[in-house]
Amino acid sequence: MKISVVCAPQTFGCNTGMFSVDLAAWYFLDQHFPEADVQYLTLYPHKCDFGAVPFRYEPRHENMQRLRDSDLILYWGDFQHTLGYRNAVVNQLVEQGICDSREEALERVRNFLFLADSGPELLSRTVLYGGTLLFNQADSNGDEVYAGDLRRLLTSSRGVWVREPFSAFYVNQIQQQNERCAHGTDAAQLLRKDFVDHCGLESVQPAGRRQRRLGVFIGRSHLEANTTSAFLTAITDRLQAEQVWLNWGKPPFFMDRKNDFMAGLPNMEKVIPTRAAPSPPETLAALLDLDWLISDTYHACVNAWNFGIPAICLIDNSHTPLAVNSGSGLSGRDKRVTFYWTYNAAPFLLYSSDLNNDAGLYKKAADMVNVLTDQLLISQIGAQMSQHVNLSEKSLLRTLRQISL
Repeated sequence: MKISVVCAPQTFGCNTGMFSVDLAAWYFLDQHFPEADVQYLTLYPHKCDFGAVPFRYEPRHENMQRLRDSDLILYWGDFQHTLGYRNAVVNQLVEQGICDSREEALERVRNFLFLADSGPELLSRTVLYGGTLLFNQADSNGDEVYAGDLRRLLTSSRGVWVREPFSAFYVNQIQQQNERCAHGTDAAQLLRKDFVDHCGLESVQPAGRRQRRLGVFIGRSHLEANTTSAFLTAITDRLQAEQVWLNWGKPPFFMDRKNDFMAGLPNMEKVIPTRAAPSPPETLAALLDLDWLISDTYHACVNAWNFGIPAICLIDNSHTPLAVNSGSGLSGRDKRVTFYWTYNAAPFLLYSSDLNNDAGLYKKAADMVNVLTDQLLISQIGAQMSQHVNLSEKSLLRTLRQISL
């Protein structure tokens, strides 16, 4: 069986969250289709050294033949079918000199991401899993070419699972049916905790018994460093835990906030000296060694919860939201908040406005400690998430096996 997995290329550098999505595809297919001929395709080359990984990406901008020859096309995760992403990829193809004009680039994107020039037979062998239309706006369908391509893809593909309820509603409207539930999971949620052994990776952390660890990564927001550091210290003291900076990402994908917070958290770097820029697989392995996580970054929190690690998500609501979190002011749906709401994990959301004064800061720290140590609440969230992931995975697997017959 020849399977083509279409992934989103990492344009500017290494993004551990995006890599976790693609690693989940490898993990899932290696578990269930170990004999298949699988290729991981991107529209243009990655600009990242992923280190030791069990698969490689193939840039396929030059032709469509691999897709046409596939027994199964699997569009995997991310924003690949939103209008904003389509336009951004068009720009990249021109800027990188792969295409000579926007018209040529648009045609290539339409054919590669939407199968616009392919017949119904190929679309019947096509599945979409874990993507999102969250950042589409009310007028996105005003682009008639985009709207037509998207409608054809969503109505003619063999199966569509999107990662959150807003997109599921959007898909069901386009399909003009309610009996087909399109609500799947984030694709990274199909990555299981045993991926370290399964992939032959090693944890970068020392083994053995140790003090409980609170991981921290902040790189997707303008959170004020002094105030946030005071909160982190207060919560760490109450938990009697060690602070560990999780090297999840660096510029240009993420803001360089590490030094900002090191000044207010002088003991953090003394706990575990780690390399400044571990590879994405090493970072995911390091995540497994934490007891809790505090982060402002979507996939850091998604992967933590997926591995059974309670994660507080920091939301900066005192500045204009970053497009990477909310699309734009016109869209305004924050993907982090949406994920937490989906699984009734809203008590683990922390807004910067909650830390405006010392009294509020220390009260919030006490409240968050109560949440992080509420085993019943954590287990209920975990059970709900696990049930959803297991059902989505079984549904996806059933469809893929039908195609493979």
